[in-house]
Amino acid sequence: MLPLAAYLISLLDWRWTYHILGMAVCFVLVPLIALVIKDNPGEIGILPDGEKHTAQEKHQGTPVSASNIRIPGWTLPKALQTSTLRILIISFMMVFVGTASVLAHAVPFFVGQGFSNQVASTILGSAIGVSILGRIITGYLSDRIPVKYIAALFFMFQVGGLLGLIFPETQASVPAFVAIFGMAMGGLFVLEPLMVRDYFGLDSFAPIYGGLWAFQSLGWAAGPYITGHIFDTTGSYNLAFIAFIVVTLLATVLIMFTRRPRLSATEKPCK
Repeated sequence: MLPLAAYLISLLDWRWTYHILGMAVCFVLVPLIALVIKDNPGEIGILPDGEKHTAQEKHQGTPVSASNIRIPGWTLPKALQTSTLRILIISFMMVFVGTASVLAHAVPFFVGQGFSNQVASTILGSAIGVSILGRIITGYLSDRIPVKYIAALFFMFQVGGLLGLIFPETQASVPAFVAIFGMAMGGLFVLEPLMVRDYFGLDSFAPIYGGLWAFQSLGWAAGPYITGHIFDTTGSYNLAFIAFIVVTLLATVLIMFTRRPRLSATEKPCK
């Protein structure tokens, strides 16, 4: 979509490009969401894996989905009282300051390095394409390795991608950025829900994950502004990228202190 948007901007202008992309959302994504996405297996007449119909359910033809059963456990207020969620909030907020900044400023950065708008957009679009592989690898590793170690690994991928931006004169810097930063992006977006699932379970997954992102949005909002201010002040992105490397390294150390929290005896769900 990024190379396409850059082409449309050069062909029409950015206003018409926004109109076209908006119409694509209305006529492609909205119908897909309405017609394809289901809330639970019962909507298409099946049960979750491993569950069976009772004789009465088979007779009535009304399968019951386990996703409709609420089991007491963690809640967002309880989770916020734990050091685990606070570490997740702080570490991912620190990392996403750099991620959001690169996504917002990568195209003007590469244009400043002598690339055309079309090529700069293709570079960033390629990195986002590589993120698909990062998501798959993260899911594969999470079945075999504790998630905090995977998080540390992908935090370091982001450090590697940022280093590629600091030394853009080298011939391998652009391919390295595409591969390494793309992997980092894919892993980071998958890691948060995986860590919430592993540490707090699924009973209150939605409010805890939503609460986590409510705080992450501060990092996403601050990063591009900080980067733009540093560029306007110094005429270079390097100081911002160096700062994000340091912050990401600190987040890598911090994430290693996460551990599965425990509910008190009075808060544990009844069996």
